[in-house]
Amino acid sequence: MMAPPFADPDGKTAYVVNHLAGTVTPIDLATGSAGTPIQVENALAIAITPDGKTAYVTDDDGVTPIDLAAGRAGTLIRVNLGNNAKAIAITPDGQTAYVADESDGAVTPIDLATGSAGTPIQVGGNLVAIAITPDGKTAYVGNWTSDTVTPIDLATGSVGTPIQVGQAPNEIVVTP
Repeated sequence: MMAPPFADPDGKTAYVVNHLAGTVTPIDLATGSAGTPIQVENALAIAITPDGKTAYVTDDDGVTPIDLAAGRAGTLIRVNLGNNAKAIAITPDGQTAYVADESDGAVTPIDLATGSAGTPIQVGGNLVAIAITPDGKTAYVGNWTSDTVTPIDLATGSVGTPIQVGQAPNEIVVTP
């Protein structure tokens, strides 16, 4: 079973994004104690690589990697976003992150080996959630204003037919 995107794979630490404080706080789940907050300006969303070594945190300008062993933020990866990256998901192979932007209705891939952003995939609407299937083939993106979830074929970047769901979809998870 895969760990959720906000906990490391060994299940010993959870990470909390504190948007107004501009930090990410590690929590030792065995003791229930918070660790030293890691500064990430305008932090909005977080995902952790499958190997548990790096967290990627969205903010207004892009994505900031965090070396989890060192507890230190790295250099911002600039992404052409509409200044509201609401969600991030990492492929099961740990090679690519996908960032959903609420403002411009696009999902931007980031090559995690090079730290470079790819061509945004236009989905439309107010994107606030993203999840990737365990086989890494499809991303599902939640659109707050149209009450839909849209599949994206990650091999081709093709946007599928939106699926009507309940009002204002806010989070998405895929079963392992």
